[in-house]
Amino acid sequence: MDELDDLELVYSVATAWFTAETTTLDHTDLLRIIVALASEGVGAAASPDVLLALLDLDEPRDRDLVRDACANFVTMWQGIGAVDATERLTTLGQWLLPRAFSHMWGAEFDEASD
Repeated sequence: MDELDDLELVYSVATAWFTAETTTLDHTDLLRIIVALASEGVGAAASPDVLLALLDLDEPRDRDLVRDACANFVTMWQGIGAVDATERLTTLGQWLLPRAFSHMWGAEFDEASD
């Protein structure tokens, strides 16, 4: 097993609830959430209900599943300091979340593309 450096470990925690088996959230859902949070900035509301509202879901069943998935992310993000105890985005979260998901999707956020 390859060793993770500290930043890769934090990235792994930040993105932990998103796996290939996840059917309730897809890449575009998460991209919409991450971009909205990072764009609104520090102090942005990041409760599961707010994150759910960023998505346009028609089925009540889907809304419940996605709210649960969002709640899992918020819990993890609180654990690493990306979201505070009042479910608001922190300075760390504004910096970390776009980079973590970009890294997970095989790109580096801070590197210029050719």
